[in-house]
Amino acid sequence: MSDRFRYRVQIARSPTDVYAALTTDEGIQGWWTPDCEVASEIGGRSHFRFGEMYHTYEILTLLPGREVQWQCVDHYHNLPELTKFDEWVGTRLIFRLSSSEDGGTVLDFEHIGLTPDLECFNHCSERWPFFLGVSMKQFLETGTGRPYIDREPE
Repeated sequence: MSDRFRYRVQIARSPTDVYAALTTDEGIQGWWTPDCEVASEIGGRSHFRFGEMYHTYEILTLLPGREVQWQCVDHYHNLPELTKFDEWVGTRLIFRLSSSEDGGTVLDFEHIGLTPDLECFNHCSERWPFFLGVSMKQFLETGTGRPYIDREPE
C-alpha cells in the first residue's frame, strides 16, 4: 500500500505564477479558501479555514518556482461520517513544479500520509483533484477559481 496520495495537473501558466498561487494569501484565496493566513518563511505557520474545519501547516520548503512543502501541525475535519477529526496531523503536502514543453507548468502533488486506511481518505482523495485540477487550474488560467465558500463545491 502506498504511503501517500499523488496527483498531477498541467497548468497553462508559468511555474512562478503557480508558486505564487501556493505561497500568498491572494493565491490561496483564489483557489482553496478565502479564509486563510499564509506565512512567507520556512518555519512559519499558515492557517486555512473551511467553515468549522481548519488546517494549520508549518512551512518546510520554499523553493521559488520549484517546490513548496508543508507539514500539518493542527487539523479539524468534521464530516458526519468521521469519528477521527485530526487525521492529517503529521502528514506532509508537497507541491513540485516543473516547466512543461508548452511553456506552462506541471504540478506534481503528494500528500504523504493520506492513505486508504484513514477515515477521510475517500473525501480527501476526491477533493484534491477538484481543488488542484479544477479550481487552481481555472484560477490561474482564467482568473476565477472555485474555492471553498461556506460549503464544499460540487
